[in-house]
Amino acid sequence: MGRLPLNHKHPHFLQHFSASLRESVDELRDWLIQTFRAMEQGEMGEAQRQLVLNLFARWCSESGIVPFEMAEERLREAAKERPDSQHIANVLSQQLGLCDRTKANEFASHILSAIKDEDRKALQKQLWSLYETFVDQYATQTAHVLAARFMLYRVGEDKGLFERLISHDALQKLLHEQPQPFVGTRTPVLDCLEQIRQLCEILLPAVYRQGQFDWWFVPPLKKQVMSERERRQLATFERRGDIVCRRFLRVLDAYDFSQMDVDAWKDVYQRYLPSEERQRLGGFYTPDPIVRLILDLVGYKPEVEGLCQCSLLDPACGSGTFLVEATQRLIAHLEQQMPCHSDIFEERASWIRAQRKLEYILQAICGVDIHPFAAFLTTVNLFFQLLSLYEPAKRKNPDLALNLTITAHDALERQVPNAFDFGEQEVNARIQLTEEHRRRYAELMQRKFDFVVGNPPWGGVLKGDLSPLFDHQKRNRYQRLYPEVMTGKVDIYVLFLKRGMEWLKECGRLGMITQNSYFDRDFGTGIRNYFANHATLTHIIDLQPFGQLFFRAMNTPAITIAMKGVDKGKDVVIIRTDKPKGYPSQDRAERQRWVIEQVQNILSGNPIDPKFVAQNFSLPQIQLRQWGGQRWVLDPQHSLRRTILNLPRRSPSKVWSAKKLLVFVQGVTPGGALELFELDEEQLQKLHLEQDLIFKALKGTDVQRWQIQWGGKWMLYPYIRLGRGKQATYYPAFYLQPKERPKEKPDLTDALDFTTAIDLYEQRVMLTVQDPFEQREKLLTYRISRQLVRFPETARYLVKNYVELAGRIFKGRSMAEFDRQWYEYLWPRDCILMLACPKIVSPYLTRKPRFALDREGYLAQHACMLLLPADDNTNFANFRSALEQVVSRRLSLEDVLLYLLAFLNSPVSDFLLRTGRGRTPKGSYAVTEDYLSEIPIALPKTAGDGIAIINAVRKLMDGFAEPDLEAEVFQRVLASLGLSRRIQTALMKGGNPLTNLEEDWEDKS
Repeated sequence: MGRLPLNHKHPHFLQHFSASLRESVDELRDWLIQTFRAMEQGEMGEAQRQLVLNLFARWCSESGIVPFEMAEERLREAAKERPDSQHIANVLSQQLGLCDRTKANEFASHILSAIKDEDRKALQKQLWSLYETFVDQYATQTAHVLAARFMLYRVGEDKGLFERLISHDALQKLLHEQPQPFVGTRTPVLDCLEQIRQLCEILLPAVYRQGQFDWWFVPPLKKQVMSERERRQLATFERRGDIVCRRFLRVLDAYDFSQMDVDAWKDVYQRYLPSEERQRLGGFYTPDPIVRLILDLVGYKPEVEGLCQCSLLDPACGSGTFLVEATQRLIAHLEQQMPCHSDIFEERASWIRAQRKLEYILQAICGVDIHPFAAFLTTVNLFFQLLSLYEPAKRKNPDLALNLTITAHDALERQVPNAFDFGEQEVNARIQLTEEHRRRYAELMQRKFDFVVGNPPWGGVLKGDLSPLFDHQKRNRYQRLYPEVMTGKVDIYVLFLKRGMEWLKECGRLGMITQNSYFDRDFGTGIRNYFANHATLTHIIDLQPFGQLFFRAMNTPAITIAMKGVDKGKDVVIIRTDKPKGYPSQDRAERQRWVIEQVQNILSGNPIDPKFVAQNFSLPQIQLRQWGGQRWVLDPQHSLRRTILNLPRRSPSKVWSAKKLLVFVQGVTPGGALELFELDEEQLQKLHLEQDLIFKALKGTDVQRWQIQWGGKWMLYPYIRLGRGKQATYYPAFYLQPKERPKEKPDLTDALDFTTAIDLYEQRVMLTVQDPFEQREKLLTYRISRQLVRFPETARYLVKNYVELAGRIFKGRSMAEFDRQWYEYLWPRDCILMLACPKIVSPYLTRKPRFALDREGYLAQHACMLLLPADDNTNFANFRSALEQVVSRRLSLEDVLLYLLAFLNSPVSDFLLRTGRGRTPKGSYAVTEDYLSEIPIALPKTAGDGIAIINAVRKLMDGFAEPDLEAEVFQRVLASLGLSRRIQTALMKGGNPLTNLEEDWEDKS
């Protein structure tokens, strides 16, 4: 029979094989899903059910998923805390992360009913429905394991490594034995799979040794203790599996694997398991161009003398992308005649040379990942890299094992826990591989490495009550293990950076891609301080605009290269990229290659494509040491920045920071159901809501520089002001003052609190009216008639939308848990400040300063920031007095705010916003209190300057766009700050913040 050769001379065969392989895995997955459900429901007996559940629980725990029993226990606790469906839905979606809010609402009432009825079967049935996605993932990973076992053996057959059992005549003989429809009889293909597993578990243990992906297998001895019914059920599923595996073996037998090499496997692998599928199975993927760049930067190159004597570790290896590339480079190195591995070339026999090369590689290349499936994928990929060496060596040495140092373990642990004990010998047998991983990790902990590289998990996974790291004990243990870097709501990648440095030998190199957020976020304080005092940073490549390109996610990636040990004389090479002016191709892979190629051109001094926008500069190592844990200002103009920040210190009587003069407040946050609070003119006319509660809504997009361009939206703001002057306070709109409360219920504080009846009539309504909506309508009508409701039309509107408003959840908590009435805003902020007028406003996220003056009393939403003087702000009062003395006249509050507006919108403010600050994935900067503390406000040099600034800003605010008016304002502002003419000229040029300007900007005067 003619078989199709798999090599690069026949790419269409590779493509066809990849598609067939994917179809076979899908068939295996479907069979495994059915088998899992039957075993979980006890159809094969309680012993098998418990084994499967234990192994699934372990898999969930290692995959960042709350195990089933833990979820069940948490739901029971939640029902005791608050027996209502909204709380249960909150636990399902926010705390346990089992589904989105919509699905949680669908399941919550059924789960609550089952808990109240103490019906555990009904509860588990509902809960298993929510675990369908995870069961599918578990079954899919298991299917990949089974397929790989067959496929690797099949390749080994054609390479002459293994006895023929599943191809050619042996396969025909095997297929001739049909599975028999009787209980306890053989299933030939599944039996053959087990035979292959036993034959190969010593040679390649990470792939063939029995582990948690063998949950579906029931050994003969276990079958003997099953009941007749259980054996019959098991036989049914085994026959189905045997049929599926037969089809798979027929697919494999149609191809000739004798010429399959590394490149052919890579082609098959990338087609059959593309990056999207690998991420769906657990997120184990890093684009090749980034991997190659990091290995280049740490110096892991084939031409490096002594590379074969160096060890390399990836502590979060995923599918092995870093280790595969490193192995290829190490093989290329070993093929060159160098003194460091001269022993290889002293041997005349090719098989001995191959075996020596394998020994070098197995000693040098190491990987860890918390996910067993990730470790499995890495092992399979590395096997194909080493096949050309393993093949000749094993022919002469049949017992040669390929013991790769790839282990499934939590790389952040510094101690190896005791062996897992499930209380059953059968379960312990299934975790032999786990015990092997544990032993290997214990050995790795004793080693130090020359290189530590990788792409550790990142994305804030240490936040939240039951976040992906749902285990409170583990989070607390991390706190004890890494106290110096566990600061604030830390992102887990920070711990990997620290752990990676610990694993290095002195002068060893670390190369990792993480988010860039540790540069300036509070949680990065510890790791910044550690790098500054215990390491030498050599390269920082900020790829902020390319998160979507490389990782299909809105994140801000950056490459960090560091050496263990301090070299004060070495500069840090920094490249910060900006959004490109276009790409040379529409193909994603080609775009990725182009971006990294431009970075490499910058590093090597070659010209870059004009479309690529980047900033390249060096920073003295000593500067990082001076900053320590403070925010890193990774910008070539940091000296000018320091000059500007020192202005208030140089002239404290003439220069203030904006933070000292103004209160900084964020706009209001409804906390969900925004469409019910945000209304347009047409809706207002239909609803007839009371005008006392309606305000013009101010969104971030409405605020331009100098002016507000209102978008036409209104906000229902259910708060009232009670009292006068400084004693005034804002309350929820339906708050009842003591004199307003009904005599029958003097403790009722809110007219829209329907949890208790105020008299016999309301008690009767609550008992007789079963429909909740109708019940609330009757109670509201009654309370309006008793004149308890201050704004009846608004009350009717809110009550009509009670379910959506009362069901709002924020960070896993309901409105009641925030001590809010069901109709309130989550964050109404300081209501007196919110509605103050005049006040300065700004969008929270912006690319350039966009401050404007609010004269009308807009209600700013949370995407806006408010800046205004507080009544007790003596700094503002002193500044106002000093400004009046300079201009020799009394100034209104608006006059002073207009003067401040000139500085807030000035080139100095723009420079401070865009230098040394992290950007969002879309390229915006956050207007924060920290930023406000840096903006200098100076008194004018002359009275004429002060009046001119105020009058010009008023014109700009009123829309009078006189030629050069803005430039005139800014020139007066810069002059008042006492900056040199050269600095003033440079700041007035503005432009792209990544454009290299004059280095000698600092004012020497």
